[in-house]
Amino acid sequence: MIRGFISERPRIFEAHALLSTFDSTRSSHACQNLRLAILTSYEMGRGKMVIRRIDNSTSRQVTFSKRRSGLLKKAKELSILCDAEVGVIIFSSTGKLYDFASNSRSAS
Repeated sequence: MIRGFISERPRIFEAHALLSTFDSTRSSHACQNLRLAILTSYEMGRGKMVIRRIDNSTSRQVTFSKRRSGLLKKAKELSILCDAEVGVIIFSSTGKLYDFASNSRSAS
């Protein structure tokens, strides 16, 4: 089950509240171990990703497709939110062209 960032935050705060009561009754070493276990289980992110070429061609194509659509979506959002003129040109490894160009919205 994948847990979202928003749903995890209340649990972290609850855990810290429990730790403060636990601190007064236990040794500092036990508190430190418990604190480390709680923070590791709730605050760990995805970790660092090494940016290099994906060897598996199917995985590479899937990643390209997902990242391309995400990049084009962000370009569209930027043009709408900031009233900016945005242009994006992407060529796939096979030479196929993908592009986005925002409309010019000059005030009259």
